Amino acid sequence: MKNIFKPFLLLTLSIGILTSCVKDDDFEVASFKETVYKEVFDSYIVNDDEYLNFGDWTSFVETGSVHWFEKETDDNGYLEFTSYQSGEASNIAWAITPKINLDESEDEVLTFKTSSEYVTDPANKIEVFISSDFDGTNVLAATWTPVVAVLANNSTNISSSASNGFININSGEIDLSAITGDIYIAFKGTGSGTNVALDGSLRLDDIKIYNKNL
Repeated sequence: MKNIFKPFLLLTLSIGILTSCVKDDDFEVASFKETVYKEVFDSYIVNDDEYLNFGDWTSFVETGSVHWFEKETDDNGYLEFTSYQSGEASNIAWAITPKINLDESEDEVLTFKTSSEYVTDPANKIEVFISSDFDGTNVLAATWTPVVAVLANNSTNISSSASNGFININSGEIDLSAITGDIYIAFKGTGSGTNVALDGSLRLDDIKIYNKNL
């Protein structure tokens, strides 16, 4: 049985990302890995310019009217957040996974991929959080612990060139082994429809939780 959810989770998550500076293939999950959760968004219904309506995912708009939504490029499904032409000074939206239980697994790590298109300012960003007390409805009432990960909107990864849907920035292996019980993982997008420096596109794909030692 694993230890209970520890108050130093943020430190644990930060340490887990220190292994991220390696080549992309190191974070491909081999077929023999014990997968706790996986979502690659390939069984999608494209709701272009509408809102995230994917399985048991939660779509929540904190500011403005822009949601995350499903897209596909070359038969690859993914989620996208963009403030482009929203006409709103601030857009903040959350895409939250279904409930994931970690009681029956050990040594879990989280990985995912992101990309950006026409993102030139680090304030136009994705942030990642984990909650163990989200009730499935009241997003802002929950406690969300920030996750330190390699993201496409990090200053070293920002590029104004088109990514053409190729989502290629690996998060690194984020250690979840100190957590037990039910969790939710949230991806929070921030941008602006009135500031051209903040109206780029942010994309998310290939979310996996697996046992790193099997």
